[in-house]
Amino acid sequence: MQYLSKLCLPVFLFFGLNLCGQKTISLKNPSFEGKPTMSDVPGNWRDCGFPGESAPDVQPCGAFEVTTIASDGDTYLGMVTRDNDTWEKVGTKLSPKMEAGVVYEFSIQLCQSETYQSASRLTGEPTNFITPVVLRIFGGNSYCEKEQMLGVSPPIDHAEWGTYRFTLSPQQEYSHLLLEAYYVTARGLAYCGNLLVDNASDLVPIGRSETIERASLVGERVEETRK
Repeated sequence: MQYLSKLCLPVFLFFGLNLCGQKTISLKNPSFEGKPTMSDVPGNWRDCGFPGESAPDVQPCGAFEVTTIASDGDTYLGMVTRDNDTWEKVGTKLSPKMEAGVVYEFSIQLCQSETYQSASRLTGEPTNFITPVVLRIFGGNSYCEKEQMLGVSPPIDHAEWGTYRFTLSPQQEYSHLLLEAYYVTARGLAYCGNLLVDNASDLVPIGRSETIERASLVGERVEETRK
């Protein structure tokens, strides 16, 4: 028993299948690679937006005057919030599933395009969707289910890619992960904003919730990536 307990040292948590039985989860298409296209989503991701509204974009595709260069690979995901109280979101299936009580470390790169020209959904007038938004992360058991909020970023107001790290603590088993652009709730109103998303990491188990001090839902910026 003493020997087995030593095998469960944290260093083993960085392997896909560690000796304590917790597994690293690798996302399918974590860099959001696909054909640059407006109102479409990259492979292995599903649009979870509102009926009658467009899907997110595989950028840079020449639409909406977005010219940011990808942080990783060739393309990334572009999502917006709108002034008619709708916003964009995507879901993906996980394999293996997130385990209840296991704490995962997860990082993703985020920035804002300085230009995201489209039409206001309220007025129809040309509008630059430039107000900062946040990324929210949910666990669920179908592509678009939001059973538990697992993390939220600070407002993203910078045009350079930055890496944000989150500690995800699922309270039950989840087979799917959902990412959404969402309003800074302190503003109190729906508005037009944009969020660029690239280079998601594996979900790496770092321990169990009963042995790790409960972390804030808010992710932290850990480095800046320039390209």
